[in-house]
Amino acid sequence: MFAPSTPGVRFEWADSRVLEGVRTDVAGFVGIAARGPVQEPVRVESWGQFVSIFGGHLSHAYLAYAVEGFFVNGGRACWVVRAADPQTATPATVDLLDGRGRLGLRLEASSPGAWGRQVSILVGRQGRERFSLGVRLPSGESETWLDLTLAVASLDLFDADGQPTLRLEAYDPRVLDHAVAVSVEPAGGSAEFTLELDPELRQDRDGSELLGSESFVGLSMHPEHPRYAPRMLAADGVSRYVTAIDLSSPTRFPDNLPAPLRPSHEAGLGLLRNDPRNVRNLLAEGSQLVRVSAASSKASMPDRDSTPDPNWLPQGRTWLTGGSDGLATLSSVHLSGSGAPLGALWGFAALESVDEIGIVAAPDIMPRPDVGAPPRQAAEVNCHCLEDPAPEQPPVAPIEVPPPFSPVQLDVLQSALIQHCQTLGDRVAILDPLPNLVTPQQVTEWRQQFDNSYAALYFPWLDVPDPLRLAGLLHRVPPSGHMAGIYARGDREEGVQRPPANQRIEGTRDLAVIVDEIDHGYLNSVGINVIRAFPGRGLRVMGARTLSSDTSLRFVNVRRLLILIREVLDQGLQWAVLEPNEPALWEAIERLTESYLHRLWRQGALDGANRDQAYYVRCNEVTNPPEEVAAGRLICEIGVLLPPPAEFVVIRIGRSEAGVEILQVTQETRRG
Repeated sequence: MFAPSTPGVRFEWADSRVLEGVRTDVAGFVGIAARGPVQEPVRVESWGQFVSIFGGHLSHAYLAYAVEGFFVNGGRACWVVRAADPQTATPATVDLLDGRGRLGLRLEASSPGAWGRQVSILVGRQGRERFSLGVRLPSGESETWLDLTLAVASLDLFDADGQPTLRLEAYDPRVLDHAVAVSVEPAGGSAEFTLELDPELRQDRDGSELLGSESFVGLSMHPEHPRYAPRMLAADGVSRYVTAIDLSSPTRFPDNLPAPLRPSHEAGLGLLRNDPRNVRNLLAEGSQLVRVSAASSKASMPDRDSTPDPNWLPQGRTWLTGGSDGLATLSSVHLSGSGAPLGALWGFAALESVDEIGIVAAPDIMPRPDVGAPPRQAAEVNCHCLEDPAPEQPPVAPIEVPPPFSPVQLDVLQSALIQHCQTLGDRVAILDPLPNLVTPQQVTEWRQQFDNSYAALYFPWLDVPDPLRLAGLLHRVPPSGHMAGIYARGDREEGVQRPPANQRIEGTRDLAVIVDEIDHGYLNSVGINVIRAFPGRGLRVMGARTLSSDTSLRFVNVRRLLILIREVLDQGLQWAVLEPNEPALWEAIERLTESYLHRLWRQGALDGANRDQAYYVRCNEVTNPPEEVAAGRLICEIGVLLPPPAEFVVIRIGRSEAGVEILQVTQETRRG
């Protein structure tokens, strides 16, 4: 440190970099749900939030039971992927007519699935252009929307015969306070036209600069044309201001092109006329149950002047119809994600983009219970709204169930789950045994298929309270969801170094198989973690082994501690990429890494009577000879002494221009 010779104030730059810990308690689940986004990871932070997004328990799936077990046992956050066939999963819909029998509004369920058939709709008039909308599920979940309107900022374009041919509708909320001038010009001959959109103001409400005018050249009104106007201007297309609807003009192509139009007061998209109570905007932003369906043709397109008429509904209330869960065509591809179409992420692959996940489970790989449909329950009656009595039960529809997986497919799926964890290197898989494996010999034979430290197997299945009463008060479920909660609870309370064993399992009443002391010892020796019942102590998990034959990685907490160290180093040392590969950088990396490992040792995560026994870090001219430096690599060698068993695990960190690379080398040693 510089020693000043004169009084005064001086400044020194201090290195503020520090390796921070990462979360390891976040779980990822892939399975079958009643509703919710299909093949899209959604973060869930409570059981109530899961129910509001994905629905409750199902008679033909285990996902809801697993997620409930996760939160009951101490989990705080998880990511859920609803597995289904996106090509066959469709939402239920209903058409609401106006007073003249025309289509006034088309509604669809907020997500695909037969669950939408349970949604009932009640419409009420509130003036000539206003109406109310009541949405209800038999479970009592309901929404009421008042003072709605179909008004939308729009402009109809006409062809040369005066027939409406194309409707432009505004959808970008950033320009709700402005207007957009519209211009139409012929282009490329008589079969194409050019459309220009020019906002009158260039700033939004906050003063931010808007994107400028838009010009679309060579548009066509032929549906098979590559630049078909409604497709080019769709909400998911390239225009930032409008979407387009083909009005199906009776004039044949190519005479159905919009006639030339010059910008004027009448030829502008008057966004100031956009009503804040527009039904499409309100339901898209706030409804958990329904959305306004996009129109595709004149016959199915709501008229701007049409308002749904309650007198056209059956007895004042109607149900959504149709809808498919996408389960009849469910295959192993929709769970593993291997073999999905280009650009599509399904099942386990959908979880790859979520970096914070540390635990993964897929309970719906297992065979489904054969218990039939749950009994129908009477709808709740709201005594405060007697003028709107509870609706009758919707028509009974057959339950769509997925085809069962063969033993070979089950093996492939569980192997894919393990490979998912090993490839990413930042999570572990919790596996379930088949429900018909009830003897130690049977479950051991199944376990022999796997040899990997990124997975753990738990036996037997659990009997949990069943709100559906499928086969009585209890329902048999895989243990993976409950175990994920125990992992998460231990991580938060003590740290990832704590073995997830000798922990009480909450939310369960009994076991599918009672394991005695002799069988427990046999199963534990082959790496199967046993759940046992102890008088006065409840149901407890009495094992913490991975499925690895490598004795240095046979414990779950060892593997997960290595994952934690890897993740911290990977995230905390990214700043070193492209830095000058010289002793100053080596010293900085060594200092930061030693500081983090010292904190782990002080917390009890590393073994050893002193720091020299617990870990070592070497990043100097020995680990970085001239040939490595010339190749653009930086090598930092780290050794840690993990509590069980007694061995050193060496981690070599390589820095190249492409990023940070981590290689794990296990060296088993003995303590004297």
